[in-house]
Amino acid sequence: MIEPNPPLPGVAGVSPTSAQTNAGSRKSRRLLFVLLLLLLLGGCASMPNDGVRQAFLQGQPEAALAQLDQQEHSTRNALLELLERGLILHNLGKYEDSTKAFLKAEKKLDEWDYVSVSDQAKTLVTSDWAGIYKGEYSERLWIHSYQMMNYLLLGDPEKAAVEARMALKVLDGHGDSLKKDLFTRALIALSFESAGKYNDAFIEYRKLADLLPTEKLIARELYWTALRSGITSAAEKYRAMLSTSKMKTDPDELGEIIIFVAHGVLPQKQPADLLVAPDIRISFPQYPLVDTVKPRYIVEADGRRAQVEETTTLLLDVAREALHARGKQMLAKQAARASLKHNLAHELKKENEAAGQILSLLFFLLEEADTRGWSTLPETLSLLRIPLAPGTHDIVVTAKDGTPNGRKILQLDGVTIERGQRLFRKLRID
Repeated sequence: MIEPNPPLPGVAGVSPTSAQTNAGSRKSRRLLFVLLLLLLLGGCASMPNDGVRQAFLQGQPEAALAQLDQQEHSTRNALLELLERGLILHNLGKYEDSTKAFLKAEKKLDEWDYVSVSDQAKTLVTSDWAGIYKGEYSERLWIHSYQMMNYLLLGDPEKAAVEARMALKVLDGHGDSLKKDLFTRALIALSFESAGKYNDAFIEYRKLADLLPTEKLIARELYWTALRSGITSAAEKYRAMLSTSKMKTDPDELGEIIIFVAHGVLPQKQPADLLVAPDIRISFPQYPLVDTVKPRYIVEADGRRAQVEETTTLLLDVAREALHARGKQMLAKQAARASLKHNLAHELKKENEAAGQILSLLFFLLEEADTRGWSTLPETLSLLRIPLAPGTHDIVVTAKDGTPNGRKILQLDGVTIERGQRLFRKLRID
């Protein structure tokens, strides 16, 4: 009798024990790969640009730029690098270079608005730190705010008006969470007004008036833009609200100095944890509960108190609302990630209890809130409008910001202004 040949590995006839061994080996290799990947990605949760922020806040903007140039660049944090660079350059008065950085940021956001499957996959097995940072709604709006300021400071109101329309798209998409940003609303209207688009300016001033305690606060802007737009009935309405002094502030007859004031620094996000099971942790970002001092500005021209209209935004209030607005989206993703991690660890425990426990522990430790953010933003942004008679003036601006007697923050001597002229200045104080 001829004995049958023994079965060959990998073909029909393999014994169940061998098949199970090979499958187990493959699963172990996959496990090893996953563990190595997780360990590599575990280093992602470090705050980018932290040294840049510290140098900037210590009054060393050039050193901050140097750090941006020298540090390792990554796609994950590319947007943040551009935002920090754009703001620092703006602070240095390098407005053209600042616009270039922000334009690159705008372009990246347009590219990233299409969901990347691979980027989503990385964040589903580790944390949001592993993905590309695409900015909060508020940060996307403030890109356009800084661009409007840049272009007005450069004397290019037409480009400021283009940025104003882009800002309006952000506001239209997320208006409820961004409605407290009065500074940007006023800046949009000012950009249209400076570009001679009076009807657009009047519309935006009307929107701003709806957010203010009383529309009398900007009755001057409403009156003059309505008058120039040929909206007679509205012009008459707002003219009746003007005091005698404000009725004499014809922009064609007077000049105006407009100062953009950035004050303080926006607190950074912090992680908050929620333990939903002994081995499942949900971590989410939040802004700290701190009080923001709203500064008040007093302007003197030639030794006398000058008329000034101030519009201020507390950026922390807006940033907190914007973060809260995407809370449901964050919670849904957190729940999906927690479920996936739990199932992966559970399945592995069936095969290897110790390996499953290690994987579960790694998942637990790697769940970290994504606290990245635009770290050089100020605590408040204020827009000061100071109408002045044509001529040469000495201007002093004092901030009432919690200090006992206030503090002088700006002195402009020998400023010459002509009829109908607008002069733009910017200032950052800590």
